[in-house]
Amino acid sequence: MAIGVWIISVLGAYAMSKRSYRGPAETLLRRLVY
Repeated sequence: MAIGVWIISVLGAYAMSKRSYRGPAETLLRRLVY
């Protein structure tokens, strides 16, 4: 369960970074993932 959430978070952060979207959600994801 937790691994699935982590994978979704990584994919979400990756997709947002590819779009060059810097928002509070991306900052939060980066803080959680890295």
